[in-house]
Amino acid sequence: MEKIIIYTDGACSGNQNETNFGGWGVVLRQGKNTKKLFGGAVNTTNNKMELQGAIEGLKALNKTNIPVELYSDSNYVIQGITTWIHGWKKKGWKNASKKPVENKELWIELDRLKSKFKDIQFIKVKGHNGVELNELADDLASKGVDLARNGESKETTKEENAEVKTVSLWDKLKLQIDNLEIMYGQHTNGENVSSSVYWQVETINEILKGLEGQVGADKVRISLK
Repeated sequence: MEKIIIYTDGACSGNQNETNFGGWGVVLRQGKNTKKLFGGAVNTTNNKMELQGAIEGLKALNKTNIPVELYSDSNYVIQGITTWIHGWKKKGWKNASKKPVENKELWIELDRLKSKFKDIQFIKVKGHNGVELNELADDLASKGVDLARNGESKETTKEENAEVKTVSLWDKLKLQIDNLEIMYGQHTNGENVSSSVYWQVETINEILKGLEGQVGADKVRISLK
């Protein structure tokens, strides 16, 4: 039977702020068949939404004997489930700093779902680089953010059959810069946000590269001045 391809993504407006809105998006494709899912949550983090997207993608599959490829542009998800998790489990779910692993419950759930499949691969894809299904998952995650912001429920899931609204790279860049400003405020208050800043900067760099591919590096630099 033909393999199943899954693209997942997560987003959070006001990441790690006391009040924020998160979303995740999933695209499943097998042959010519495509299914789209998205959901939202209030008061969450970008990393949680990235993990939730991967979890929801695997939960949507009824059969476990079909080869699965799950693509994500999140190093956090891909490195975590393929590499870091082995050390965490050996150390009693402690990280390299001997502190409790963040989002432990989500990692346990993702690992449990992964173990059900005989043939499954987790693959890193470059974000905001014109990969069709990755861009679609990103747009669905943004739609999940809107879902949470509109207060339809704290956590909700919908299957999307209609055309997905396209969110411009400029809008995505502004959102990530807003998140950095929030993290700077947290830093000035004495909070340790170094790991979150690392992932945020990586996302911004990927968006900038996507913009350079669309309009040229010179125009991007002029627009940001």
